[in-house]
Amino acid sequence: MLRFTSAIALACLFSALLLAQQPQEPGSAGQEPDQKNVNQPAEQKPADQTSSGPAKSGYPLDAFTNFSAIMKGSFVLDDPTELHIYRSNKMMRVEGSEGVGYYLTDLEKQNTIHVWDDGCAVDNHVYQRSAPWAAMARPGYKAETVARGKETVDGHLCQVEDVTITGPDLQKPLKLKLWEAEDLKGFPIKIESVHSNGHNKTIRYSNVVVGPQDRTLFFHPKSCQAPVQGPMRKVPAPRSKPQAAAPAGVNPEN
Repeated sequence: MLRFTSAIALACLFSALLLAQQPQEPGSAGQEPDQKNVNQPAEQKPADQTSSGPAKSGYPLDAFTNFSAIMKGSFVLDDPTELHIYRSNKMMRVEGSEGVGYYLTDLEKQNTIHVWDDGCAVDNHVYQRSAPWAAMARPGYKAETVARGKETVDGHLCQVEDVTITGPDLQKPLKLKLWEAEDLKGFPIKIESVHSNGHNKTIRYSNVVVGPQDRTLFFHPKSCQAPVQGPMRKVPAPRSKPQAAAPAGVNPEN
């Protein structure tokens, strides 16, 4: 059984990403880059063999405010579990591990509600598996993006971009590498958190659907308690899509 406080473990997104930059034991490095066919066309060369494009401002992930996908990987935990994620404007829904409810993170307010079958609890932090979608929510944060060429990942021709995020309370910039699928309107099917120690973390996305989501997926009971230690109630695993909270007495946060 999971506890809400342990599930939020490194609750603040920015603290979590910075902690992930600490040295790790040998063998804990992130995934190796995808192997490429040496005979592939010039436009599909690995990104490090292509010239860089001009830097541009703006955070590429801000363009995707409505989508669903299956997420594998984490910037904090070495967890290979595949989870359904959904975004509708400022709200992001992430399924709980082992079928224990789901998490609703408000990307603007930077708080999270954990909903299970007979209750919910609220925490004033971003759920760590909503990273890196909330990275630009704080005042004063800026992003610079540089194109690094094209690669093919999981059958998708992708534009590869390096993103550097700076902010007033960051000790050092956060660096991301995005593989943006051209056939999915530029949605990043692979995102890597880049660290100077070489222990990068990778998140992959599959079954991507870009567009409006069912609003009932983001409902929750009107009154949610503060986080407490104790076992969570287990709910059935989702079928084609997660089970939404009951419409009665709910409060959509869209």
